[in-house]
Order: sequence, then C-alpha cells, then structure tokens
Amino acid sequence: QVRAIVKRVVAHAKQTPPTKIEIKVISGGITNMLFRAGFVGSNKPPVLVRIFGAEGMIDRSVENETYKWLAYEGIAPSYYGRFVNGRCEAFHDGYQACTLEDLRNPKLSSM
Repeated sequence: QVRAIVKRVVAHAKQTPPTKIEIKVISGGITNMLFRAGFVGSNKPPVLVRIFGAEGMIDRSVENETYKWLAYEGIAPSYYGRFVNGRCEAFHDGYQACTLEDLRNPKLSSM
C-alpha cells in the first residue's frame, strides 16, 4: 500500500517498478505512522510517507498548506503531495527527529 501511494503521489517514482521501491518503517512519529521509501539501484531521492494519526485533533488542511509553504520557502523538506490520510515529503538521510525530551530542552527548542 505504501509503494502504491509513493507511485501515485511522487513524480519521480511514477515509472519505478514496485519491486525497486524499498519501504522501511521509521520510528518517532508522535501521532503519525512514518515510512521511508528508497529507490533501489537509483539516485532518486528517498521519500518520507507520513500517514496521519490523531484525526479530528489536528486540522490537516491547515497543516498541509503550512508545510507546503515552508517547503516552498526552503525551510522544510520538499513537499511531493498529499493523499487521503497523509502526505509525501522529502526524506533526509542521517537526520534524527527531536524527542519529546528534546522539545522540552530550552536550549534546543529556542533554535
């Protein structure tokens, strides 16, 4: 299912055979399920597939429009598109998501 989402939403994945899309589960999402889609034997950039959780608590339309603008301005990773209950965006290898403890740290959260 994640492969099908990537092929449908991400332009550089449309012609990629499903067997050449490698999916890995990413931990650390507070309300979302996260997956990394990589392209075997290719230099195409990997994709983060974010499947939303906590529906009803967060206005996803506002969140997506905000994210799209941040990506356009170069503040957030590239935005590839939205699907019914999630979005696809650029994945940056080697980065680590902040933990809740990190967010409580005044030194880090002020950056």
